[in-house]
Amino acid sequence: MTEHAMLLTILVCGAGTFLLRVLPLWRRQRAAPPSVRWMAHFSQAIGPAAMASLFVSSLISFAGPAPAPGELASIALALLALGVVRWRAGGIALPTLVGALVLGISRLFL
Repeated sequence: MTEHAMLLTILVCGAGTFLLRVLPLWRRQRAAPPSVRWMAHFSQAIGPAAMASLFVSSLISFAGPAPAPGELASIALALLALGVVRWRAGGIALPTLVGALVLGISRLFL
């Protein structure tokens, strides 16, 4: 990966992480009654956004000119596991943790 591509990747990930954290706050702030404090919404949105950004940052390590078939299979399995757990159990924390676990285990064997 060239330095230009690396810098662009870092900037896009930073902007994405920022938006993942700010947009839920902005949306809730508009819908909430005035009596609800802004800080309560902030603390509720940080956890899911942090989990999602950790999973995305783990996928960034596979970015490059031509990922090996094993790397692509690992990413596909992790995303499939994330989707299935999200569909069955809901939430964001458990699907993200399962996706990261599947990604790590599949990297050992693929």
